[in-house]
Amino acid sequence: MGVQGLTTFLQEHRELSETVLLSSQASDSVNFVVDGWSFIYELVFSLPWVYGGEYLRLVQLITSVVHALLAVGVKLTFVFDGPSPEIKFRTLKTRMAKSHIGPSLLFFRTSQVSRSTPRFLNESRIIPPLSYPVTIHTLLQLQSSHHDHIDIHFADEEGDPYAVELAGRLGAYVVANDSDFAILNTEGYRGFIPLQSMVWHALVGEEMAHEEYDEWVPAGKRKRPARNPNLGRGIIPPPNTTSCDLSLSFTVHSPEALSSFLEIPITLLPLLGALAGNDFSNQSAGAGKQVQQLFFEQRMVSSARINRVSTTLRSILSLAQKSTGKQAKYHVDSVMDLISKTVKALLIRSLDSLGSGEVEEIVERVVDSTLQYAIPKHEPTSESDSNLWPSPLCALHQPDLCPMLPLFSRNIAANEWTQDGTQEEDFVPSAEFVKLDAVRNTLMQAYRAGRLSPNILNCLNSGSLWPRLFLENPDAETTAKMTRPIRMWYCAILDDAVGLPEIVDEVMEESEQVSDDLEVVSGKDDEAEEELVDVVESGSEDDGADMLAPLKGALRRLHDPNSGPTGPPSADATLPVSVKQSRVTEYYRRGTRVVDETVQIPSLSELLSEISKSELLHTSAPHTHHYVKIPSQPLLTRTPDVRLAVFYRALGESDDTLRKTKSLTPEQLLTALALRWLLRFLRDKAAENPQSKERQQERWTEKEARCLLAAFDWNVSGHANGSDPSYEVYQGHPPILNRNVQLTSQILQCLDSVHQLAEVLLLSDRVSSPAHLFSGRRFHAYLTNDLGPVPVDTFADGLDDVFLQERMSRKEKKLKNHQSQNAVDNPSKLKQRNAPRKINDRGGGFYGLLDDVEA
Repeated sequence: MGVQGLTTFLQEHRELSETVLLSSQASDSVNFVVDGWSFIYELVFSLPWVYGGEYLRLVQLITSVVHALLAVGVKLTFVFDGPSPEIKFRTLKTRMAKSHIGPSLLFFRTSQVSRSTPRFLNESRIIPPLSYPVTIHTLLQLQSSHHDHIDIHFADEEGDPYAVELAGRLGAYVVANDSDFAILNTEGYRGFIPLQSMVWHALVGEEMAHEEYDEWVPAGKRKRPARNPNLGRGIIPPPNTTSCDLSLSFTVHSPEALSSFLEIPITLLPLLGALAGNDFSNQSAGAGKQVQQLFFEQRMVSSARINRVSTTLRSILSLAQKSTGKQAKYHVDSVMDLISKTVKALLIRSLDSLGSGEVEEIVERVVDSTLQYAIPKHEPTSESDSNLWPSPLCALHQPDLCPMLPLFSRNIAANEWTQDGTQEEDFVPSAEFVKLDAVRNTLMQAYRAGRLSPNILNCLNSGSLWPRLFLENPDAETTAKMTRPIRMWYCAILDDAVGLPEIVDEVMEESEQVSDDLEVVSGKDDEAEEELVDVVESGSEDDGADMLAPLKGALRRLHDPNSGPTGPPSADATLPVSVKQSRVTEYYRRGTRVVDETVQIPSLSELLSEISKSELLHTSAPHTHHYVKIPSQPLLTRTPDVRLAVFYRALGESDDTLRKTKSLTPEQLLTALALRWLLRFLRDKAAENPQSKERQQERWTEKEARCLLAAFDWNVSGHANGSDPSYEVYQGHPPILNRNVQLTSQILQCLDSVHQLAEVLLLSDRVSSPAHLFSGRRFHAYLTNDLGPVPVDTFADGLDDVFLQERMSRKEKKLKNHQSQNAVDNPSKLKQRNAPRKINDRGGGFYGLLDDVEA
């Protein structure tokens, strides 16, 4: 959103900008710092959105844009927002209501014919929820082949100040759609380029230039050929220009020009933005009003706010400079004094009409909003300072100044690692400290590398969760509820690894000390830091090896300290340890409102204990275990196989699933697990209320599951070069049916949540998002029979209790009876006709993963 009214103000005063032209023939390069979310919005909304996202086409768009910018000599640095600060929560809730709930309500209250028109779809757009992971995946692929010209950064918190600070270090422009970049300033920053101001020019040969005028036209009647007004405008280059000579022109707005025009110091531009209204000042100021409602009349145009605020600031500063000793009331003693005087001068109501302390509250909110623009001054430590990456954990700041580091250091900070009187330089890290520090560094490096979503880190930064929403029926329960258990799992894992904020209480259960229990098992005092755990023989070729054996072995001894290495585990025992209860606040849709709900996060030991108890109650043939000593260590420092086993158990899977997944690609694996989670969830919800027809109808049919799996381009290569040529690109516009929209919203939510759990467990290489292979339009086309037949594989009878039985029309029933009669006459033909057509030639078949979904 940016500063309210500033975009219009800049458009009305074009003399504040300059135009720059870049050509592919120029030898000089220029640096662009691109705001990641502005980039996503610009590209995604040029594609059909209502079907859930055309991610295959999005990959192609990103690739073409990046290649075109590189062709004109641009070095690209993308910056994506980090976790959201709490001061922005009101703005986020307002945006969620306007950009998701409002359009969904309007869509489901409009007739199918009216809501299918281009105008309606353009005015009620919702960004597809998997746009972010697809963009990151594509940019990382492009970076691998253009390492010197493409860089990707993930901000510590809000991305705008980070992008400007980075642009100052690189001597770069910032490309975005957010007017905040016109007031942010730092040394070396060259200015702000609006995405809509970019214009591409394709220089073609003379024969192409004159070809359209070869036909004779009578004098005076020659007309200019019609052309697409959007062709070449914006960041998307003209199509089919790979062999052409490209050039790019754009408009630059600099904070120096703006401050000079407004006649206020450049250092006061952030204060101007906070007073005029920005994403951080959207806070209540008493009596149900926002701060800006106390400053400006409702009928005032947005651009006039900039003039009013700048005039007020200029007047106060002018009087302060001219004041003498007899005019002390005009003195400005400090920045706080300036803010207080400006707030009082801007108020459209009398000070007497405000309550006690209300002015001070307004001033405090303005100060908080202004501080969000603060950019620390960079002082190079030496002439050879490269300006970036002073430490492996942060590209811009030293560890003691990095805002991100404290988010990953709560477990370390909660312990006293030095004794009284010990000097810092004499500190010798203990084994436990080394483990916690390794976990912290691993998670931070995963975030900086784009393998840990900023949306996940909200639980570390502010104790909040913001599930991504899409177009969904406002009369139904939000799809975010389906995946809450998954989010509880990754919150518990992060709490165990680095610690969540706001740990509420500590529930103590009467028990013996855990360390005493382990000593009884081991029998050696000098090995108190080690656990005796049972594992399956590592050299075995058995596919049924239990990768959770080390964790479950320790849990069994905690259940029953007298069981010993060979004692049977107690299935009904409780975990006799101290349990820290943490909470997070989840923001989601309830009806037509955005609500927040406090959710208790169980400890990781409790979740693992529940897994252990569940398996003990359902295990018919116990494994033969061998006992070895391994060091006790956090979950995220264990082997990928152990973490993968926890991942499966968190999703309700068993060892049988482990054996069936060896033939699947990482993208196919995540798709199958997300679909299995969704099918089981809907089955269980229907079982809770078997008399509810609505619950029964929510379940998927077997055909719908096949349509989903057929909507992925499984043959596409791993590079960001678009779809495989053999894959048929569907360009139609299938009907937009309510049920199909809801099915899309459900599976997108499950795909996103399962992917986030894989990221937290550091399994991105083994369980990857398939979003870049998905076409929502193709999914809807299969569902509505616009495409067909659906490629199928073998489904077992065990799916009967999971899928909703499809209703057949009279014509379909008659056809089925006719086929059955023919089968009696010639059974060999029936066997040949019903033989499934495989869509995956890997061993076991992709659909085989759905065979064992039980009731």
